[in-house]
Amino acid sequence: MAGLAQEGLPVIPVSALTGEGLPELKEALWNLVQATPAPELPKPTPRTEVRAGVEVVPLEEGVYEVRAPEVERYLRRLKGDLLEAAGYLQEVFKRHGVEAALRAKGVRAGDVVRVAGLEFEYIPEG
Repeated sequence: MAGLAQEGLPVIPVSALTGEGLPELKEALWNLVQATPAPELPKPTPRTEVRAGVEVVPLEEGVYEVRAPEVERYLRRLKGDLLEAAGYLQEVFKRHGVEAALRAKGVRAGDVVRVAGLEFEYIPEG
């Protein structure tokens, strides 16, 4: 202990048996935490890759068709109201690169997007 004190490091004697010194140890540790600057974490960036197998074809002004076999399989399995599945579909589109492909093709908010025989109004995320 004397060697550590000579090096300028704080020494706090603690007894595991009696608990003596624990309040001082906790306070010293808390002071160290408070004095430590917060780390700078990198900000996550959304993936914008266009995956292979996703093709956006302009049909006419403001109307596009997405050809993506994996996404089309998801859509064929859906039953019921598509409005209820909108959040799920947006995640599927993002995960399979449809969102990035639409942006890369210049599709704007309000344009019509057709996928697997279904028609959607394009509402870009965020």
